[in-house]
Amino acid sequence: LSLGEGRGEASFKTIKDIAHHYHLIDTPEKRAKLIAELNQQKEFCFDTETTGLDTQTAELVCISFAFRSHEAYCVTLPTNRQQATEIVQEFRLVFGDEKILKIGQNIKYDLSILKNYGLEIRGPLFDTMIAHYLIQPEMRHNLDYLCEQYLNFRKITTDTLIGGKGLFQKTMRDAHPEQLRDYSCEDADLTLQLKYAVEKDLNDSGTRQLFDEIEMPLIYVLADMEIAGVNLNTAELKIYAEVLRKQIIEIEREIIQMA
Repeated sequence: LSLGEGRGEASFKTIKDIAHHYHLIDTPEKRAKLIAELNQQKEFCFDTETTGLDTQTAELVCISFAFRSHEAYCVTLPTNRQQATEIVQEFRLVFGDEKILKIGQNIKYDLSILKNYGLEIRGPLFDTMIAHYLIQPEMRHNLDYLCEQYLNFRKITTDTLIGGKGLFQKTMRDAHPEQLRDYSCEDADLTLQLKYAVEKDLNDSGTRQLFDEIEMPLIYVLADMEIAGVNLNTAELKIYAEVLRKQIIEIEREIIQMA
């Protein structure tokens, strides 16, 4: 059995089983205090909660931070885009500090979202999802799975906040502030713990140099590419579409003859 297989549901710990301190940061004074603490860190984990998965259209609901296990901070953002952008910009120097390591799970998504709000992230990165991919490429790499395998922990599910997929599914913006706090803080807290857990395996796997020198710098490149997009020669595509149409008609005719 691989790590974690065969466990019963009751064997996983949850947020109810472990003492934690999750803080709602919803005033300028609280944000200033948090920023001062972040500035003192050598590394911190962050996570964004948004209204969707498309980085071009999703809106920020909150940003969560963690730099000590079992403690995290949820910075809530207003629905007004201009006001939300102004709050995000308060963290500009923290995210732009090239000496601070930024930790995340699928961090390219968070980079793209924050860039839409005018915030540039600089400095070294540690993506737990990519780290695990290099360690065990054949396994799953989502946060829920990694928490179960490495931390023996069952995290709060997204469905708890917004319901299952379907016509009546809500967004993170509809969640109660305390629920949003616990969910987002838990994501940041668990990702920080995962960083500590997978780092040893990453070093032992012989892929640390690949991770540091290629995979992590590439995140910045890919995020920029996604935002910039790709130019298409639409006139040439129309010509090729006509070629394909003729080929399909000819192949269809041959199939009918053979049948």
